[in-house]
Amino acid sequence: MSAMADASDAPQDPAGGLLKFFIGGDPVQRCLEHPQLREYVTDAAFCKRLRALRTKCEAASTPEAMGELTRLMLHDPRLTQCSMAGAGMNLSVDAADLKKAERTGDVEKMSPIKVDDVVAAEKLPDSAAAKAEGNTRFAASDSAGALAFWARALRLDRETEGADESKLAAALYGNVAAALLKLGYWARAEQAASRAIAYCDIVENVSIRRRALYRRALAREKRRDVSKAYGDVLAAQKLDPPPAEQKLLMRDALRLLKLTKHADEERKARVQRKVEEAQVAATRTTGVGLKSSAKHRAAPGSTLGYLEESDRSRWASTRLAELLEGVEVDLGYGAFVSIITMDEAESSVSASVTRKRGKRSLYYDVDVKCAWRAEWRGFDLSPSKESPRLLAGSLRLYNVSHETRYEPGADPTVAYMYQVGYQLPRPDWFDGSAATAAAPAWARTLIDGAHELYEAASGAVDALVRELREK
Repeated sequence: MSAMADASDAPQDPAGGLLKFFIGGDPVQRCLEHPQLREYVTDAAFCKRLRALRTKCEAASTPEAMGELTRLMLHDPRLTQCSMAGAGMNLSVDAADLKKAERTGDVEKMSPIKVDDVVAAEKLPDSAAAKAEGNTRFAASDSAGALAFWARALRLDRETEGADESKLAAALYGNVAAALLKLGYWARAEQAASRAIAYCDIVENVSIRRRALYRRALAREKRRDVSKAYGDVLAAQKLDPPPAEQKLLMRDALRLLKLTKHADEERKARVQRKVEEAQVAATRTTGVGLKSSAKHRAAPGSTLGYLEESDRSRWASTRLAELLEGVEVDLGYGAFVSIITMDEAESSVSASVTRKRGKRSLYYDVDVKCAWRAEWRGFDLSPSKESPRLLAGSLRLYNVSHETRYEPGADPTVAYMYQVGYQLPRPDWFDGSAATAAAPAWARTLIDGAHELYEAASGAVDALVRELREK
């Protein structure tokens, strides 16, 4: 590669070739000249990361510094690919690798714009032509291509000033917001819609403002900022929408109002959880308080200060197995997932009731493993010719004790945890977190539906706890 031919007086690579790509010249330009790497240069965040890495590579001189650089490259498959290219080796990175890096948070969500579209857009001489081509691409469902041409139109528009240019910028940013919504870039869509609204403050355009408000509302809803989304829809309703838009806005206003009320309830619940979490420390040592009854009172003449403990572990394990074997979740359209049996050899259930000075407390700890089965009992809605079949796997529910509770997404110190295992006909049906596109539609429903067992199994555990409290 010509891009690899650095001058002899360039900084030397202390890692024996693995950092060569990042040292001496501009790594972004090298990416552009490399057939496998050129698509990455449309991602501004990646280009910034490349240049920052170049500075670190040229300054690295200790084993610790080089080790840190290696870790940075391994977390981003694009950087690993650049490193291999600099060392004269080829490394293939596909869309699945990049998506996995995005899901794990190792890289930001990457730009959807393609280099070839940027090159084509740069050939257009004026903003009107670039905007028109972007509109054509968007109408043809090529949202990423439309973004390249609208970005070109915006750059050309900035070179001129005036009311017409502000109106064009407002329309372009509104279009950009629509394309980003199609592509699932919620934060960037909100930003683009906000810019369209800001330009409407300079040169008022009711139609553009109304659509931009609605698009920002959709982006904010996806970002779980439903209160602001509701406000945007209300503002759009005041801008004299035509009947069709008015109906759409009324429908979404009612939906967002419900979500806003739900979000308010969740905020109040979070405040309550903080209070509960403050009580967890005490619960760790005192257990769950139980009501005293006549059959549990100490006999006359006994020493009330003496600590008594009643082990309920064997009963609790047997009863939990019974409760779990009745668990079944209806996934809709005839699809079901159910727990078949509890694996007692792989499960641990302990429960005890203590009494001290007349006060009874419940202590319990559960780590249970179950076998599950998923099946279609109705007709097949999948476009695949392959008929549905049984799927199976395992579910582990753990971190269950008198200190924790069922609360998805909460801190592990206060919430139940779970793991789902799969026994699939083909390993490429599952990527470690969700069903893949390689799986038939019926299998994707069952694979993703197995996670619903978390709530159902937690309900069985909570039923056991209620029975323990009553014993």
